[in-house]
Amino acid sequence: MSLPDSPGAYNDCYDLYQRAIDTPGGVRTLLSTKNEAYFFQLRMHKFRTIQRRNSRRTYPTDHPLYDTSEFDPLQVTIREDTEGGWWVYVKPHGAKLTIIEPIEEPSDG
Repeated sequence: MSLPDSPGAYNDCYDLYQRAIDTPGGVRTLLSTKNEAYFFQLRMHKFRTIQRRNSRRTYPTDHPLYDTSEFDPLQVTIREDTEGGWWVYVKPHGAKLTIIEPIEEPSDG
């Protein structure tokens, strides 16, 4: 089964991504089965693909928003809990950097 190419078919995905953007640690949602969780994850990725396609139509190739999705900073993963429930997690990528300092060049002297 192929997935639709219309952004309107993914309102649930948009809502979950938006909640994850608005929540510093991300969010999760419970689905009934492993197959439902994997299919939802697939839909989440398809939605970002549609956003990237639309940004290629909107922005010139040298623009920073060309070929991007506003939700690219998020990762979508699946985990099973101890009771057999399947969770889709949407949370930020990368490390939480707390200290960033400039590196001073040594002086010649």
